[in-house]
Amino acid sequence: MLKAVVVPLEKQEIDQLQLQLNEARQRLQHAEEVKRLESPPLIDMDTTLSDITSPGDNKLQRQLELERSARHDLEMHTKALEYQKAILQEEVGSLQTQLEKVSGKLSSQEESYQQLKQAWDMANQHFIVAQDKLHQKMYFMEQKQQLLQQQKNLSGSPNTNLFPLEDRSVAHSIRQPIKDLSARSHSCSDIRESGGSSQLHTAALESELKRVRERLEQRNATCESYEAQLQRVQEQMLEELDEKDQELVRLREECSKARAGVSRERKAKEELRRNMEQACEQFKAQVEGFQSGLHAEQSKLKSLREQYTQSKHEAQRDLARFSDERVSLFSQISSAQEEYDCLKVVQAEEKERYLEGLRAVSQERTMAEDNVAALQVRLTEVEREKQSVKFECAVGGCPEANCSSRAGES
Repeated sequence: MLKAVVVPLEKQEIDQLQLQLNEARQRLQHAEEVKRLESPPLIDMDTTLSDITSPGDNKLQRQLELERSARHDLEMHTKALEYQKAILQEEVGSLQTQLEKVSGKLSSQEESYQQLKQAWDMANQHFIVAQDKLHQKMYFMEQKQQLLQQQKNLSGSPNTNLFPLEDRSVAHSIRQPIKDLSARSHSCSDIRESGGSSQLHTAALESELKRVRERLEQRNATCESYEAQLQRVQEQMLEELDEKDQELVRLREECSKARAGVSRERKAKEELRRNMEQACEQFKAQVEGFQSGLHAEQSKLKSLREQYTQSKHEAQRDLARFSDERVSLFSQISSAQEEYDCLKVVQAEEKERYLEGLRAVSQERTMAEDNVAALQVRLTEVEREKQSVKFECAVGGCPEANCSSRAGES
């Protein structure tokens, strides 16, 4: 009965919850491994990819922490349910043992009561059979005594009928059971033949009747004592049954309390199951959100990786081009340096030539200046001479042709 009342947590539900937990753990481990494998530190860049994807990682980390806390709460709930289940099973086991003990005692009491009842029925049957036999014997002896008395009374009148008409049926009913008596009983014919010894027979019958009455009294006394003993035993059994009934009432009260507790536990289990289903749904939604976010982050990471690889290849190509250009620039710079050195030498030579020319020009200038000064002196002298000639012409009356020729000569 308690098995039908006390309903523990079903094993299938616990297995399903454990499977869901294992699946969630595997998904989390897979997500962590994917995150760990797909987000290695990238080198050869000023800003790493972890710095680029740090906000999404922080959000995913917070979501994973929330999921871990929810999983820990779910495990704590399952452990509490298992502990309550163990306590209820222990209580149910103790109640079952007590109920088995009480039922065993009741069954033993019922068996003893049935045995005692069977013994009492057998004793009653034996007593009734013995009493019927004694009554039959007493009846037969009384009939014998009456027959002997009638024989004694009728022995004086032989013409009188032994059995009157009104007593023939009685005589027939007496003769019929006399055939079944023991060897000590005698038939009417023997009594009729032993007419002289009827008094001895009556005395023997009276003594036998006394012994039978004494036996009956002894049997009645034993039956009364047996009845008293049986009544005492019945009273004891009734007391024990009352105690067992009280114990059964107490056990029923405990069972009712256990049923109430089990109903409360069942309600709590149903509520907890609903909460766990809601938590599982929320967990599934969170896992789906995590997966969608993880896929989005993976797509972002993939695009960033592609961009990084593309930028890396472009940077490598640019670096190779820059290195080639640098080599060419170095060669150009070296050639320009050589040209510059050559130009510097040429410039120095040109400068020297220029300085030499400049010195020569300065010398020529000085010479020209000297010549100009000399020419100016000469010119002044010529002007003076011209003026003097003009004056002489003017004074001497020389013709103008002579003056011009003189001037031309000068």
